Amino acid sequence: MGYTDAKFIDGGSMRGIKGLPGHSLIDLEIGVSGPICRTFPCLRVGGLHTNSNPKVPMASRLHAVCAACNAVNRIPAQRDGKEINCGKCHQPLFGAAPPSLKQAAFIAQVTKSDVPVVADFWAPWCGPCKAMSPAFAQASAHMGSRARFIKVNTDEEQALGAQYGIRSIPTLAIFQSGKEIARIAGALPAAALEQWVNSHIGP
Repeated sequence: MGYTDAKFIDGGSMRGIKGLPGHSLIDLEIGVSGPICRTFPCLRVGGLHTNSNPKVPMASRLHAVCAACNAVNRIPAQRDGKEINCGKCHQPLFGAAPPSLKQAAFIAQVTKSDVPVVADFWAPWCGPCKAMSPAFAQASAHMGSRARFIKVNTDEEQALGAQYGIRSIPTLAIFQSGKEIARIAGALPAAALEQWVNSHIGP
């Protein structure tokens, strides 16, 4: 595999270091002074790759896909609501306005992320879709890194609409571990949307 450029965030300043061979993920850790991005090499044991950093158990980390550049980041499972930036493009991984994704980016989010993905299938001409947009953004900002909120323009991404059988809009769907786990049609206010998401992904 190639090299991954990593950035360390240390008290507001960043120092760039060159990643190590054999590592394809960007490792992020929340330190005392803020988010820290680290790149650790992998050890090949019996044909499997394991984390060579003894201080950070693999079970304590999740994969999150950056909505800006599609890089797969490894983040702490316990994030305490702190802001985390992508180790590749340095954009915030969460908290930004929900992006409207193309097919490749949508598939990356759904299949490569351990963080639940909440998708809003919408269209520009749909009145209820436009009316719900501020509530969708509000729920995204409030839930932070507990879930990734994304939008799919069904006029532009008709193949995705057909693949997931979208027959009315807005349709909301929750994906976890690559599978759709819940779906609801119709616009929801922010509080009801959060309640619906929490009922399926847990506290």
